[in-house]
Amino acid sequence: MSSAHSPRPLVSVVLSVYNEAAHIEQVINSILSQSHPTFDLEILVIDGKSTDGTYGMIKKIAESSPAVRLLVNERRRIPFAWNIGLKQARGEYVCIFGAHTVYDPDYISTCLSELKARNAIGCGGRVFTTATNASLQARLVATCVGNPFGTSSQSFRNHTEGYADTINYAVYLRAAVMAVGGYDEQLYRNEDNDLNQRLQAQGHKLYMTWKTSCRYLVQPTIPLMIQYAWNQGYWNVIGLKKNPSAHAVYHFAPAIFVFVLTFLLSSWMTVAALHLPEPYRLWATLLFDLVIGIYFAQALLASSLVFIHQRWVSALLLPFVFFSFHVSYGSGTLWAILCNAQSPECKVKRNTLRPAKQARSAE
Repeated sequence: MSSAHSPRPLVSVVLSVYNEAAHIEQVINSILSQSHPTFDLEILVIDGKSTDGTYGMIKKIAESSPAVRLLVNERRRIPFAWNIGLKQARGEYVCIFGAHTVYDPDYISTCLSELKARNAIGCGGRVFTTATNASLQARLVATCVGNPFGTSSQSFRNHTEGYADTINYAVYLRAAVMAVGGYDEQLYRNEDNDLNQRLQAQGHKLYMTWKTSCRYLVQPTIPLMIQYAWNQGYWNVIGLKKNPSAHAVYHFAPAIFVFVLTFLLSSWMTVAALHLPEPYRLWATLLFDLVIGIYFAQALLASSLVFIHQRWVSALLLPFVFFSFHVSYGSGTLWAILCNAQSPECKVKRNTLRPAKQARSAE
């Protein structure tokens, strides 16, 4: 730890965890192994009351390493963990790290150096989407989520080096993050995009460097990927209501795709059910086939490039994985729109006001 008279700054790593027994030791060891010749390091692990032994594993590490502090997130959700860490951190700089990610030994030092050199208040390294294990499903999921066709070239997973609208697994100037109020605790997902937008709205710069990298371990199965995609799409709507400026068109491209498919399919079924003349049925069929054809042509091109570069025959299965990901993501967004989705925190606050209103009306 740095003292009050030490010229070495202190960097605080904030790590949010919940039921991460499969990876947590590897992740924390990658942080403990960070090279930090010009600064001191503390690691705050915020556990959301894990039930799989994660807490005990972290406690054991903390007992043998004075740099590690274990805290409990009673409310469990990620933004609460980030804010607990921000308040408890003693460092001038804070790293907001994920528990599914393994970091290069020079990750923090390089991001800190680039942050200062680029006159930015936040800097993240290059993110490589990595299969959790060697199974076919895990490799397909990792390739899908890490491919520009799967998650856009503007995603933090595919963004080129340079100034960026959003960064992940980043080193921030803590004072700047605290000045904008930290993380929005009503956003259980996309809270990082929201924070980054609010920082930029204050005139701050964010930078992504390719001089260092980390490996993000994705969901190991396709069903888990589909669940993840649905949740991301669903929370896009809540995030849009909270902060429209934190979202771009590509966040809603899957929803537009699913809507168009549903509309065209419904039109075709209506034409068939009403026994309308042949030209109507032909146009309905052609339009649906055209949209599906264009989509799978692009998906096959992306898959073929993976096949050529990696010499991996199973990459030819990717079009169906892409389709599952996009349909689930888009369906989550459309469902949230239909349900007029709100953050659970908003619902709780609204419900707590009801008894008082009823009491006043009774008087």
